[in-house]
Amino acid sequence: MTDVLVIGAGPAGVLAALRAADLGAQTALVTSGAFGGMAANDGPVPVRTLVLSQLTCFAHQSAGVCLQNLRKRENRQ
Repeated sequence: MTDVLVIGAGPAGVLAALRAADLGAQTALVTSGAFGGMAANDGPVPVRTLVLSQLTCFAHQSAGVCLQNLRKRENRQ
């Protein structure tokens, strides 16, 4: 029997499920999407990564490093 049912695996949901389990409750975590929530998967975190990589490219170019033939690598699963 489940004592605690947490709906949503965003940051708060994951922490709530972990805390309930730490306290000894039989815990279930249910989500319809990816763990981590929108911010980690579709929002600010991927955008920050893209911005940082672009800034890194600009820094290399301004230092005289030639960046050519850069391609997106397909996800490997």
